[in-house]
Amino acid sequence: MSSVVVPPATSETAGGEPAPPSHGARRTLTTDAWYRLGIAGIGVVFFVMSLLSALNTPYFDGPDEHEHVNSVSRLVDGGGWPLPYEAPMQGTIIQAQRDNGVKIQPVDTAAPQVSPEDRGNFAGPARYANRGVDAMVQHPPAYYLAAAGAVWLAGGEDLRWDHAYMVIRGTSALFMAGAIPFIIGGVRWATGRRTAGLLGGAALLLVPFFSVIGGYASNDTLLTLSASATMYFLLRYWRDPEPSRWLLPLAGVAYGVALLTKGFALFLGPTVVFLALLGVWRHRNGLLRGILRLAVPAVIAVALGGWWWVRNYLVLGTVQPSRAGQREHLTEALPGYDFGFFVSNFFERLNNTFWARGALPEEIPQIAAVGVIIALVVALWLRRTRVPLLVTALYLVITMSTIFVNAHAIYFDLGDPDRGVQGRYLFSGLITLAIAVGAVWLLLLRIRKPVARAVVAVLGVLVPLGVNFVTVFWLADRQWLLFWQSRGALWERSNWRADSEWYGAVPHWLDVTLMGVGAVACVLACVAVTKLALAAPRVGADAETEER
Repeated sequence: MSSVVVPPATSETAGGEPAPPSHGARRTLTTDAWYRLGIAGIGVVFFVMSLLSALNTPYFDGPDEHEHVNSVSRLVDGGGWPLPYEAPMQGTIIQAQRDNGVKIQPVDTAAPQVSPEDRGNFAGPARYANRGVDAMVQHPPAYYLAAAGAVWLAGGEDLRWDHAYMVIRGTSALFMAGAIPFIIGGVRWATGRRTAGLLGGAALLLVPFFSVIGGYASNDTLLTLSASATMYFLLRYWRDPEPSRWLLPLAGVAYGVALLTKGFALFLGPTVVFLALLGVWRHRNGLLRGILRLAVPAVIAVALGGWWWVRNYLVLGTVQPSRAGQREHLTEALPGYDFGFFVSNFFERLNNTFWARGALPEEIPQIAAVGVIIALVVALWLRRTRVPLLVTALYLVITMSTIFVNAHAIYFDLGDPDRGVQGRYLFSGLITLAIAVGAVWLLLLRIRKPVARAVVAVLGVLVPLGVNFVTVFWLADRQWLLFWQSRGALWERSNWRADSEWYGAVPHWLDVTLMGVGAVACVLACVAVTKLALAAPRVGADAETEER
């Protein structure tokens, strides 16, 4: 880790935490080690929670999951990436849904579930011709290529569909967990404290659906990883006193991957530009060098993913095709149109689906939203976090505004106020929420007594994990109840567990093993934040301005 050489009386670690002058180098090394251990522990906890969600929710249960899986199957089968509205549903995926007991239109009525040993392959010939259209080709192919690569490594088209399905969900879990180190690092550089970075990242466990979506087949997971990495590299380049020359090119690579993953990455552009300008201005060394430093990541991002959107405009006549985009636009709204109702419903639905896909009692998301607002106010109040929060929040503001405009147009034309309003669309910008929570921790870490600081810091890991663990399994329980009800079998909530091993074709001991791994990772994270909280002297009122 690079650091600034300062007089011994005010020496700091690279994270902005003062170190005793007589033990400067030794304390820095120890702090680095505990910080890395904390990142690893929290990252593993997220991975475990996403995998537990993957193993304990029904197949084809996630948002548009049958189409996400279908796109991967088509790639494994050699079907490539057709133009939007031309990609067929694979016969093997139709069969997989029927094996799962789902009623498939226009095939026929629901069929009995098929035992694991009789389930069909993930790709290849199937008894049904391709039926219906896969709308996921409206997106770029990066996520689907990565998932298809994982399936190919695990056995390719010879895999049973349920085994391939778990490989895809596991890939999503890996992507979502991979975003955590970048989010933690971004908070660390925004706040100037490693402890605030760890606790800001851990706080995302308070958003249950953030880890649940990591257990589904979803391109939101790779977008979250690549967008978080982009902002981390830029925040570090801006705030690190001696940044590596590779940070800007790496930001270009990460942003290029984001652009090749989902259209929401286009809205990250202004944040990328502002953060890059802040960094280049701080480390300016001549106009020409500054221009070159900005040009290199821009060229990399366009070469990796930006070209896709230019191609869309040239080939399709639109930047982002969509299923709803094929509708007929009206000049007058449908009877019953109410703009006030739409606005109220929009923010309520966005908030409810953000926390738990609308499955929690309505009071809980409302209370949680108030907590977010308080954290945002604190981050705006602190001088250290004000600019990072505003610049990264720009991504979320543009995204929310676009969702609002698009959803209103659909409501105007079709009368559906819910379509296109999904809280998960904000997940790729959650580094902003983590920075806000990190700012709150800057205040909490001013507690005078080291032991009290350590206790509070440990609770900052345990409480979010406890909330996540309880909520994720409560949501899984609810989804299984709906699963059986949709098949005409009104079972008690607990009965699905008796059949989960048969249904998922995954042994029960894997759940127990994962919980054990998660518990060990949680302990390591708690020890890390304890060490950091005990080692660092109390942060003063101006701590947010200590690291320049």
